[in-house]
This record gives sequence, C-alpha cells and structure tokens, in this order.
Amino acid sequence: MVKAIIESQFVSAKDVKTDDLVTFKGEGEIREVEFSGEKRNVLQMPIELPDGKIKTLTLNNTSKRNLTAFYGTDETAEWVGKAARVEIRNERVRKDFKDVVYLTAPNKDLAGNVINE
Repeated sequence: MVKAIIESQFVSAKDVKTDDLVTFKGEGEIREVEFSGEKRNVLQMPIELPDGKIKTLTLNNTSKRNLTAFYGTDETAEWVGKAARVEIRNERVRKDFKDVVYLTAPNKDLAGNVINE
C-alpha cells in the first residue's frame, strides 16, 4: 500500500513542544542549502523525538551557540547520545512570523536561566 502523504524527514515545530527533551543520534552533516535564492551551509543533525521517531533538525546559530557552551565543545560527535531541551518561539523569519525550534541545555531556558536541576 502506498500512502499519498509522506511524512517529512525534517523536524518542525509541529513535531515537538517547549520543554520536550530530544537526543542526538549522530554527529550530523554540513550541507549547502538554498534559502530565498541564497546558498549557505547549515548543520543538520539527526535527533530522536519524544515519540521515538528520528528526524533531521537544521540547527540555527542560537542553538549551536547554546549547545557548544553547554557541552563544552563544538565537535558534534561529542553530542551523540546527549539530550537537549526544546524551546519553540514565534519569531519573524524574513517577512513572516513562524514557529522556530531552538535547542538549549536540558536544564535551561533560551535566555540561559536554570529551570530545573
């Protein structure tokens, strides 16, 4: 049986919610992608969602900085098997407002405040 609707392999704000914990399943890859006619390199990493599915997340710069500070390294191979906390924010992306997925330390919010120990 062939399904007409194919589930995306990429994480969106519909797949997770604020305070969810996700786990890195691989070191990821740097890929060249095109946004609004402009090519740029992005870091895409496989993560395990709370429901057990594994999808690819394109990490934004804020998430990369947060995780590098928390894990103490920018070597993403060192992040494999470790958890990160999700925070969803509705933000302006070019001309539209969209829900953006951020990752932080498991015990901190996006501003860096400790939220649980």
